[in-house]
Amino acid sequence: MNSIYSGIYSLYKRIPYSVRERIHHNPLLKRWKSSSQKLLLGHHQYVYNPTYYEWVDSDAIRSRDAMADSIVNDLKPKTLVDIGCGTGALLEGICQRGVSAVGMEYSDAGRAMCEKRKLNVRKFNILSDSPPEDIKNRDVVVSFEVAEHLPESAADRFVDLLCGLSTVVVCSAATPGQGGADHLNEQPHEYWIEKFKNRGFDYDAKLTDAWRTLWASKNVARFYSANVMIFRRR
Repeated sequence: MNSIYSGIYSLYKRIPYSVRERIHHNPLLKRWKSSSQKLLLGHHQYVYNPTYYEWVDSDAIRSRDAMADSIVNDLKPKTLVDIGCGTGALLEGICQRGVSAVGMEYSDAGRAMCEKRKLNVRKFNILSDSPPEDIKNRDVVVSFEVAEHLPESAADRFVDLLCGLSTVVVCSAATPGQGGADHLNEQPHEYWIEKFKNRGFDYDAKLTDAWRTLWASKNVARFYSANVMIFRRR
């Protein structure tokens, strides 16, 4: 987290709770506080903060066993990379099943939760960074509910990234009307299927449908079970 912000936040926490409560409930002061946070942290770190990840982690934890079992049992990867791994809940489940896996995550708050889980996770900005050589040629690359958080202008870059890391891609992306924090590019599944097809990756409809049915029966969060897609290089 931004060191200047961290220092200011530490001082803010020393303010008596009653005063902080008045700030929180005063629209003008609350707006000033939010603007200051966004200025110091930048949009991404401001939006994807500890509160956001605490909220998404509960869904990720209840979903990860079924998801990890499907990925490991059906695709049998020895190596895997998770792009936009968030809190690392799924990555942890995959590692627990004996896979050598690494995560890539830009958010400071997300990486902090991954560090608590003792996971191998590196800072990575999908919009500007090039993937390091040692994460390429993995058996499987996964990326769940990341695509919709990127601007549409970055959609091709995102797909190129995934296709360049493995011959097998497992991903999910929010569909129109799904809604969520900072969703910038909700698209129907066909939008992504076409982009992968243009890069030589076929959509594995049979296995995708099987996973969707299985995950729904195992109470996996709907945004994973309804949106998962599996692609294989021709």
